[in-house]
Amino acid sequence: MHKLSQPQMHHLLPTFSDAHSTVLFGVAVLSILLAIRGILRSIRESNNALPLPPGPKPLPVVGNLLDMPKDWPWHAFQAWCEKYGDVLFLKLPKASLLVLGSFEAATDLLEKRSAIYSDKSTTEMMKLMRWEWSMAIMPYGPTWREHRRIAHQYLNYDAVKQYRTLQLEEIRACLSRMLETPLHAKEHIHQAVTGIITRMVYGMRLKSMDDEYIELAETATRGFAQALIPGAYFVDILPILRYIPCWVPGVKGRKLAEEYKPFVLGMRDMPFDEVKEKINRGDAEPSMAASLVTKLQEEYKTTNLTFEQDGTARCVAGQLYAAAADTTNASSLVFLLAMALHPEVQRKAQAELDQKVLGTKRLPDFDDLPELVYIEAITLEVLRWLPVAPIGATHRVMEDDEYKGYRIPKGTVVMANGWQILHKPEDYPDPEAFKPERFIKYGKINTDVRDPSTVAFGFGRRYITLSLSQRRRHLAYNSLVMIIASLLHVFDIAPGVDESGKPIKLTTEPKPGLIITVKDCPKSFTPRSTNAARIVREGTEDLVN
Repeated sequence: MHKLSQPQMHHLLPTFSDAHSTVLFGVAVLSILLAIRGILRSIRESNNALPLPPGPKPLPVVGNLLDMPKDWPWHAFQAWCEKYGDVLFLKLPKASLLVLGSFEAATDLLEKRSAIYSDKSTTEMMKLMRWEWSMAIMPYGPTWREHRRIAHQYLNYDAVKQYRTLQLEEIRACLSRMLETPLHAKEHIHQAVTGIITRMVYGMRLKSMDDEYIELAETATRGFAQALIPGAYFVDILPILRYIPCWVPGVKGRKLAEEYKPFVLGMRDMPFDEVKEKINRGDAEPSMAASLVTKLQEEYKTTNLTFEQDGTARCVAGQLYAAAADTTNASSLVFLLAMALHPEVQRKAQAELDQKVLGTKRLPDFDDLPELVYIEAITLEVLRWLPVAPIGATHRVMEDDEYKGYRIPKGTVVMANGWQILHKPEDYPDPEAFKPERFIKYGKINTDVRDPSTVAFGFGRRYITLSLSQRRRHLAYNSLVMIIASLLHVFDIAPGVDESGKPIKLTTEPKPGLIITVKDCPKSFTPRSTNAARIVREGTEDLVN
């Protein structure tokens, strides 16, 4: 298949003086417009009786733009919430930001008032990267509701049951690869998680992590995370800058968008087009995309879908593909780190598995999960301890609102600080510690302790299509809990040693970004017994590439 490459800068550039003048002119125009906007906003706000929620003191014109953290923003938001309260307001030049630092505030606004908090402010960077088709940032309206309706058909509780066989196949193939090359465990888990969603959405089996579709998805989602950084790009503040050529020095937003755009469109279109070709040949594997296409063809009694019909199908499939793998993979790495740092937790989990899954006579499957209480507690603690999407999806309020005596202006971007909510000592004593036992009472999951999945999987209509009672049983959770049970049943996990033979010291420090991806990963994965290794090899001979 044709490999995509990032665009190269054209060799015919303007002179430096011309480019410099263009930048200076753009800065001057930006400053004037921001000043006018700030004055008009101040006049409007002075005429309102209710105050805005508290927050750091804004500067003239730019507001709190210079205060916005670029890395690990959830920590800065938590510190501000502890100082100003759990409803935090940050003034920004284009759309101000409301940060919710408590479960009560997030539920009151994003769940109970979802009718006016379900909109999304699509940034210029997202448009330039061509992410506007994604439900995660699509404005609330008829198109979004239609996409959500279709996606729900494939992700509701009953629908996800049909994917259990392929989930087990990919996870057990991962176990086999780890037996052969344990030093590449991180890559093997990534291949399993990505392989599950690729087979589900497009019916395609991954031969390796060098597959072109993996490169497309990973590069596209990296661009998505960069484009979400608040206040990082002038084009989001002054959209007219999108018309300045990307070769002009200082226009980093345009350059970044041009680099990522072909990967975003390639991720959405290339695997979908391949499925359509297979349908026409009559050899398409069962998949969400194939089902979407055939259902539309049957509904409209034609094999030639209109541009709108085809677009709906490819966008929904692309959204499911892009959204599922990233966070599940990151959570799996958090689990590995937790087990290496807490061997006592690992031993308790293995004792439960040995008792409930008949020792090493077979591998765990989904029917075992109701009996594996400690395994589920570990999964919940993984979601809570290092939540991989700590500030979740953003929302935008569609009309002026009032909450606890404060005014929330129309157009304000709203986000819940999941990190802070999941680390509140009142709900989770000793929150920095990894303690699965906090979720167990009398040998069962303690329903008096707040379920972390109600926070980790997001609030409101925008982020998830399932009810609160079903969130722990949806696709991403099912994959994560089965990965955890399978790895602990077969392997002893330890930090390992480095190239010089010295013990590795693991830390919980994440890489920069809006998704928590831990820097360190254990290196030692030792089979718990020769029988466990034999069962894995015998059961995966036909599954491993």
